[in-house]
Amino acid sequence: MPAAFDAMPLGSLFAGLFFVIVAIAAVTSAVSLLEVPVTYLIERKRWSRVKAATIVTISCLAVGFPSAVSVGGTLPGLEWQGKTFFDWVDFITSNIVLPVGGLIVTLFVGYAWKRAADEAGLTGWWLRIWLAALRYVAPILIVLIFLHSSGLLKL
Repeated sequence: MPAAFDAMPLGSLFAGLFFVIVAIAAVTSAVSLLEVPVTYLIERKRWSRVKAATIVTISCLAVGFPSAVSVGGTLPGLEWQGKTFFDWVDFITSNIVLPVGGLIVTLFVGYAWKRAADEAGLTGWWLRIWLAALRYVAPILIVLIFLHSSGLLKL
């Protein structure tokens, strides 16, 4: 991006504005992501908003800081089995959490959510195909993806 802005007339001005806007977008996105756990702590634990927001923010920073500084060799000693902290978080999230979450959602929609077909607007032949895919095909494929991505199944 800096090279593209450098080639433009008034590129430095537009680059500065662009990165300020990106920074504002990042901060507002972070605030919206923190709102769910903060609201949970306020409603269920009866914490004040300041206490809940402070604890959630510090918790996110405690997990996020090692991820950020482990990339690029800032903390070279923060490696285990040849992977940085960031690599481990990435591996666990994309290879374990996402497939297991997908499996849970698929099973829930296929078996437990009785109004799912109504919400999807399906009837007749399409409904049978959709339910068969949700109940049998998708779970099998998700389990195979999970086993392959976690290294338990070699294809």
